[in-house]
Amino acid sequence: MKHQELMDQAYQKWQNNNWTKQKFWNHLDFLERVAVFTGNLNYQVENGGFAQWFDNGYGDSTDQLVSILTEDIGTETALKVSGLIETALSRQEYDDEECDCCTGRCWHEDDECECECSYSDYDDLDKEFYKINEQFLADVEEWLGYAEIA
Repeated sequence: MKHQELMDQAYQKWQNNNWTKQKFWNHLDFLERVAVFTGNLNYQVENGGFAQWFDNGYGDSTDQLVSILTEDIGTETALKVSGLIETALSRQEYDDEECDCCTGRCWHEDDECECECSYSDYDDLDKEFYKINEQFLADVEEWLGYAEIA
């Protein structure tokens, strides 16, 4: 599978060079970046939902990923995934002071509460992703194969 080959190639670069995460992103070619962004999204959401994807720092690349899904891949499923990502991102925007979305998952450090959205805040999005993620991966695989030829 082209998708996995590109991810393996990208992560091999990281291991061989001991780069920071930012340096890693900067040294990937476009197809490697597409493979890593989409592969990490699928892996993280499949294993722990959008909450895990955000909690593990993969939401940092949201703008680039949404652009890839809408402007490059552009399939119906890629557009749906893009919409799910944007909805999940909109749920990340809350005021820590008011903590309206906190449902008890507070982490106390130095007597300050750093509230995070509960995993249940994304349940509906996770379920929608699970319905389409196989087609999404098939679309990405097909696009990667075509993009490499083009």
